[in-house]
Amino acid sequence: MRPFSTTSSKSSGGEETSPPAVPETPLYSSHIPTSGFQKLYIAGFSAATAFRDPERGDMVAALGETTGTRALQRLRRAMSADPVGRELLAAKPDIKEDSTRPDRLRRLPEGTFGREYARFLDHHGYSPDERAAVRFVDDAELAFVMQRYRQVHDFWHVLCGLPPTVLGELALKWFEMVQTRLPIAAFSGVVGPLSLSAQERKLLKEQYIPWAVRAAVKARPLMCVWYERSFEEPLELMRKRLQIVTAPPMTTV
Repeated sequence: MRPFSTTSSKSSGGEETSPPAVPETPLYSSHIPTSGFQKLYIAGFSAATAFRDPERGDMVAALGETTGTRALQRLRRAMSADPVGRELLAAKPDIKEDSTRPDRLRRLPEGTFGREYARFLDHHGYSPDERAAVRFVDDAELAFVMQRYRQVHDFWHVLCGLPPTVLGELALKWFEMVQTRLPIAAFSGVVGPLSLSAQERKLLKEQYIPWAVRAAVKARPLMCVWYERSFEEPLELMRKRLQIVTAPPMTTV
C-alpha cells in the first residue's frame, strides 16, 4: 500500500462561490451528495484515521475531497486560463490501463516518458486503475480536477525522479502543496514526517523540502499538461519543456 496516497458555480464576474447545500441527485457516477455538516464530520474522522494509519488511502482520499474546495476552484481557474487546461476540462480524459496501454508503453524507445512511466509501474507493481474515485466533491468539473490530480501523481514521480518510498512520497507532497495548494498535500507533508527516522527527517528538512519548494515554483503549472500525449517524448526533453528540476538522488538510509 502506498503511504499518503489517494487511491460550486462561477458568478458573472468570474469569481467562484461555495457549492449549494446538497445536490438533490448525484452529479457524476461515483458522487455521494453530502451536507456541510456531513463533510465536516467526514473530514474530522478521516483526518484522525489517516493520522493513525497513513496507508488508509480511502481516508486520505475522503479528507482531500472534503477540505479541498477552494484549492480546486483555484486550479480550475488556472486550467480555464490555459489552452491545454481548457482542453482537459472539456474532454475530461480518464487515466486508466485501457487508455494508457502499458503494454504499448513498454515497447517505446528507452528514455521516453512513456517507457519510463511503464517501468515505474512495473517496478513497483502499480496500475493506473488503482486511484480511488472521487465521491464527496459537489461539482462535476471540480471532481474531475481532483481525479486528475490523483491520476497524474505517478507521472510526477517519474518527472521529478522520486521513488514511492515514504520519504519520496513526502518530498512529492511538498512539491504538490506548492503547485496545487491542496490542503491534503499540506496535511501529508506536515504529518507524514512523524513516521520517518531521525536521519530521514533531517534529509527531508535539509534537502527535499527546499528542493520541492524551488522546483514547484519554477515548474510550469503541471495540472495544465496533457501527459498522455507526450508518452513518446524523451523524458529529459519533457523535463526541460516543463521546467522541472529533478530531486536530489534518493538512497536508502
